[in-house]
Amino acid sequence: MSVPGSGIEGFVTRLYKVVLGRTPDATGKADWVKKLTNKSITGGDAATKFLTSSEFTAKKYLDDDFLEILY
Repeated sequence: MSVPGSGIEGFVTRLYKVVLGRTPDATGKADWVKKLTNKSITGGDAATKFLTSSEFTAKKYLDDDFLEILY
């Protein structure tokens, strides 16, 4: 997997690709970037929200797969 950009936009893109397994939609990505840029959430907050989202939890990963995603 190639590593997308750097900075906040790259971080958000990586969350979508690694956690959700997909390319970010423009609206969702812009919202996350805005929240992180204006510091209304932290990177840890964003990661937690991705990992606890219904989109992620619906995938029902096995423990080993979940740990791989965390790393």
